[in-house]
Amino acid sequence: EVSDFKEGECSASCGGGYLEKTRTVLVHPVNGMACPPLTLKESCNTQACPIDCVVGEWEGWSGCSAECGGGVRERMRPVVTQMQYN
Repeated sequence: EVSDFKEGECSASCGGGYLEKTRTVLVHPVNGMACPPLTLKESCNTQACPIDCVVGEWEGWSGCSAECGGGVRERMRPVVTQMQYN
């Protein structure tokens, strides 16, 4: 006789890992009967890992949007890597 499986933690939070389930022998076999497996591995957290957005360096300032009376200048940062899987 064996105990119920106790589940461990997944080895990875994303991208695929495994978790191990273990159990113990409660009553040892008699007359040479074999014990069932005491460990079991299963895949877990197979979803893709998130990819953070990455931006490049600031570009130069634009010209002013007005010659007088107040205007706006801008600068941009290019997206190098788009966010994924969030």
